[in-house]
Order: sequence, then structure tokens, then C-alpha cells
Amino acid sequence: HMQNEINQSFAYVMLTPEETFSSLYTANYTFLNESLAAHYGINGVSGDEMQKVDANDRGGILANGAFMSRWAESVETSPILRSVRVRRRMLCQEQPDPPAGTFAAREQKLAELSELLQQPTTTNRLKYHRLTEDANCATCHEQYINPLGFGMEDFDTVGNVRTFDLNGNAIDASGELFAAES
Repeated sequence: HMQNEINQSFAYVMLTPEETFSSLYTANYTFLNESLAAHYGINGVSGDEMQKVDANDRGGILANGAFMSRWAESVETSPILRSVRVRRRMLCQEQPDPPAGTFAAREQKLAELSELLQQPTTTNRLKYHRLTEDANCATCHEQYINPLGFGMEDFDTVGNVRTFDLNGNAIDASGELFAAES
């Protein structure tokens, strides 16, 4: 159903003459059927057919359940996956692959942060900030990856809007879109 939501939203923007390109990102509506609306906690939608529904926090292809769930981890969101996907596929910006040895260094850094990560007050945002704060990672993550990804933290792994994380911590979904230097 989430795939139908994103397909219908995209088609509506592209095929409706009065719609603008910016509606792909800023629409105040989406397309839902009864079961998808129930999943999102939206009342007033019935039937199996996808229908246009006003939704201030769901509009556009980025605030879509299919996008949010596809670019998340199994238990928690992934601001890095979401951000890199937007930069590469939607903004057509090449993001370099991580340098050799990054994944081994990541595992080591996760082990170093183990105590912090187990604390119930540690947010996903803090986890990724600390994981990418070292010089080798910060070059790309500090401006280009993390701030954009953190701006999508208010959607969980199955595309639902959230204000609290899995531990009950308030979500800080503030973010920025830094432009690449020419």
C-alpha cells in the first residue's frame, strides 16, 4: 500500500496541470486507502481504493511511508541512509562512498560508545552524531549528511509520524540542507 501511496502522489503532481513541481516535496495531501490510513492513524478513510487525503504531516514523496521505511534500519531510523538517498537520487549530488576501512572503524566506534548507546536517554540523533564526529567521518557528515538526515527523524521505521523515540525521548527533527560548494 505504501508503494501505491508514493506512486499515486507522484502521478497526481505530474499529471495535474495546476500542480507545481514543488508539490513533490511540499504537498499537504497524500493518497491512502482504509488500511494504510489505519496504519498511519488517520481517520475518515474507507475502502480499498486509494484516495486523496489532506494531511499536513504526510505530503510529498519524502514524507511518504514507502520512502521512510525503505531507508531505515529494522528497529530504528537511519538518518544517514535517508540523507544519502536524497542527495544522490533526488538532488543528483554525488556523495562519495565511505573511505576504505570505514565499516571496520564504525564497528570499533560502536564498541567504544557501547555504554552511551545503552543509556535510555541516548537518542538516535546522538548516536549518529557521536558515531560520525571523528575527523575522517565529519568531513562529509557534519554538514552534508547528518543535518539533512536528522530533519527526517520525526518518521519512524514504518513511516509513522513520531514525537518520541523508542525510549520515550523527545524527537529533535531539526535539520538543514547545506548546498554543496561549487
